[in-house]
Amino acid sequence: MSTFVHRYIVVLALAVGAFWPAAAHAQAKLGFVDLQKVIEGCKEGKDAQTKLNEVKAKKETQFKSRQEDFQKMVKDYEAQQTVLSVEAGQEKRIQIQRTQSELELALQAAQAELELERNKMIKPLIERIKTTIDDIGKSEGYSMIMQTNGGILYSADALDLTNDIIARLNGKKS
Repeated sequence: MSTFVHRYIVVLALAVGAFWPAAAHAQAKLGFVDLQKVIEGCKEGKDAQTKLNEVKAKKETQFKSRQEDFQKMVKDYEAQQTVLSVEAGQEKRIQIQRTQSELELALQAAQAELELERNKMIKPLIERIKTTIDDIGKSEGYSMIMQTNGGILYSADALDLTNDIIARLNGKKS
């Protein structure tokens, strides 16, 4: 770029800075919240995680027995492979493949069900978190409250409202 353009940009920036109201800068109050930490740190989030862990453990137990049956089927086939006829061996391989596919589908269905259950449990909490953030923003005069992992590269610890949100959620009656 030419020197003229550089000078023009510098003069323009100085002019904008000179006329920008200093009061607007002084009144801006910013804060940020780590939503994941809020979900994991508040009682409602901990309760939801405990329930999800229980559901997950139950599903894992059910799946484990099916997986053990499948592994036994594979071992039996491997042990009998040399004595089976070609047709019987092919039939066993088809049965193993079918069972494996069924197990994979069952696992995917269980994971999808867990995700739906998690979303069902977390959705009301997310709404309460949003309401609490709005309340804090309005009552304490924040101009903006941002999510921590939403592109913030630096922020002063004093701007972190995460623990305030957790405290309000744990003390607030629904």
